[in-house]
Amino acid sequence: MPQQFKHRAIFETLHAEIVQGKHAPGGLLPSEEALCRRWKVSRPTVARALKDLQILGLIERRAGSGTYVSPNIRATKPVLGLFVEGLGKTEILDPICAEITRAAQERGCGIFTGGLAPDHSPREIAEEWAKNGIRGVFFAPIEFHEQRETYNVEMARAFEKAGLSVVLVDRDVTEYPQRSHFDLVAMDNFQAGCLLGLHLTESGGKRVAFVAKAQYPATTDLRLAGVREGVRRNRNAEVDFHVGNPQEISFVEKVLQTTPPYDTVICSNDLTAAQWLQSSTQKGWRVPTDFKLAGFDDVHYATLLSVPLTTVHQPCRSIGIACVDAMQSRLERPLLPPRFITLRGELVVRASTG
Repeated sequence: MPQQFKHRAIFETLHAEIVQGKHAPGGLLPSEEALCRRWKVSRPTVARALKDLQILGLIERRAGSGTYVSPNIRATKPVLGLFVEGLGKTEILDPICAEITRAAQERGCGIFTGGLAPDHSPREIAEEWAKNGIRGVFFAPIEFHEQRETYNVEMARAFEKAGLSVVLVDRDVTEYPQRSHFDLVAMDNFQAGCLLGLHLTESGGKRVAFVAKAQYPATTDLRLAGVREGVRRNRNAEVDFHVGNPQEISFVEKVLQTTPPYDTVICSNDLTAAQWLQSSTQKGWRVPTDFKLAGFDDVHYATLLSVPLTTVHQPCRSIGIACVDAMQSRLERPLLPPRFITLRGELVVRASTG
């Protein structure tokens, strides 16, 4: 078993033993050294598994004394799962998930995080999570996968079949304009795009290039549709859609050398905009003198670029609270009709649009 998955096996076994009563409430667990011998793993691997149990409120770690089963585990409120691939490395899902975790913990709920396991099928993952007492899952559909729609739908349905409530985060498991039957909480991406389209055309934009990377998610479709609606209100403006790698100079040159030239570039997110800014600057273009530039999400480095970026701010705190609200109502009333909960983005104007 790969090293990065060994802690999951330890966590799942200890979790099941605690829930089944093998380790009594308030009782002392075997030492870390004993657990290392039992599973033939390193101490950091055992420590990571114990940390996950501690986050769920199932154990208490007392310095100089040992690790004890929580004396009140029977009173533990629902344990909720966060299924997010690449957590800790994503631009916008990290702060959203941090707010989901905070909102859940403020209400006394435990949070367990996980992602893709190459040696486990969606059904096996869902059954393991259900076996370990998780009652609901916040699922951020996977973006970069050869067959992402097939996988995302299969994963969500596996959680549902295992008896777990599902709340989708940021995007649907199906491709736009289709909608699944799961609850979804996200920023209103259409409204966000419309805000940018209106702002940039009202400030003089006539030719707009909307840029996205390949395998873009459904949120990009909504943002593009919103931009087009905002631009449509200025009858003298137009918008073209370009897909490519903003780090490839040839792609950037191809778009910017279009005749007549674009005076505005809107990127599908701030990372794409930052890479576009770097590539175009290397070839001598200046922002906002040669063209205005904008993105979406308002990630932490948007103000730190060589030209601070105009963007639409994601209401991460509100999204986190809304996700937990949706989950609690779904747990209490499983037969509620599916809901699409959108929250308003906020236009943040900076130097990149003059």
